[in-house]
Amino acid sequence: MKKIAIFGNIYGNYQALDSILKDIDKYSFDNVICLGNLIGKGPNSIDCINAVIDSKVILLMGNEEYFITRDDVELNKKSFTSFLKSLLDDNQKNYLKSLKFSYEILDNGHLFTFSNFFIDNNSKNKYPFVNYNFLYGNDFYNLLEKSDYEYLFCVNNGESVNTYIGKRLFSFIRGSGCTDSEYTSYTILEFNKSIINVRTKIIKYDRKEFIKSFDKSNAFKEYIEDMKSFFNL
Repeated sequence: MKKIAIFGNIYGNYQALDSILKDIDKYSFDNVICLGNLIGKGPNSIDCINAVIDSKVILLMGNEEYFITRDDVELNKKSFTSFLKSLLDDNQKNYLKSLKFSYEILDNGHLFTFSNFFIDNNSKNKYPFVNYNFLYGNDFYNLLEKSDYEYLFCVNNGESVNTYIGKRLFSFIRGSGCTDSEYTSYTILEFNKSIINVRTKIIKYDRKEFIKSFDKSNAFKEYIEDMKSFFNL
């Protein structure tokens, strides 16, 4: 039985990330995959990068990594993304630029795909993801039915949802960083030739320290209110 740990949408919440990685280290996983958006929004993006850059975590590119690494995307110079980009050293920049949009595992003839969200292969612009609004539209199931994915794992900021179209599985896991309580979570995927099991593990993290971290650096002062609002603080 293969065992994969999956999380995503940390958004600079280092305390949640740290709790997840420490819990994962207690067990034997074949792969540890972060579905992107490790950085952005929160106050500790640099700490989050440093925690995974030399680890066994397979970090994929999400929206936040995409916009901060694209030299052909013009950023608002007063935006938090632009500010965060200015904090990155060359090693961190090169690491983020090297990230892939998806990761695949082929096992016993079954293909498992992991990405931040649906990849739009027909897109005429350079932005690779399908618009998030499709999750709430009438075209949701049409998109799933027409896709080529067999088993797809993406991340969203709502509750975890597993949708089956025939024997195909589309798993939208809960974002790990944008929680409004002292709990975070990651997803555990277990599979062999005939069985697939997906479950969510809920763990505690130091939310009080996370809240304190917003006020520890004057560098974030002009962005504090928007950042806190994103995390319902």
